[in-house]
Amino acid sequence: MGALTEIVAPVQGIGELRLLLPLMQRIAEDGRRIVWVSPPFEPYAPALVQAGVEIGRMLVLTVTNRRQDLGWALELLMRHSDTGLVLAWPQALPPPVWRRLQLAAAEGHSLGVMFSRNVSDGTMAALRLSIEAWEGGLDLRILKARGGFGGARIRLAL
Repeated sequence: MGALTEIVAPVQGIGELRLLLPLMQRIAEDGRRIVWVSPPFEPYAPALVQAGVEIGRMLVLTVTNRRQDLGWALELLMRHSDTGLVLAWPQALPPPVWRRLQLAAAEGHSLGVMFSRNVSDGTMAALRLSIEAWEGGLDLRILKARGGFGGARIRLAL
């Protein structure tokens, strides 16, 4: 909590959200809100309920002017005390915006998860993961982690 995570996946829908289901459960149980910001798909409520996520604590927000308003909206959400988790799919964010988001997450004691398709330089994410599908689940690579744990590879059966 209090940090940004970047998840890099070459395509969407390979199981990246399944990694976050236990976190979503815990945050909702703690009475904090889970906010989806301009998701590329509509969250499928029956699957979330089946996974044990309290959907009454969820909010889906669409940002129409992504270039100008996305960073501002993410910053406000992460800074708010009711927000526990912000999920977003930005096309690109400049380094100063990443820095503001990291500070907002720390101040609001929230977690921001940014999904992207390409590994980018200049992000301020405390944790950067790269995932790819394999026949039994996900191949997860830690690109960057606080404390220098980067470079590890893990195969997760899903």
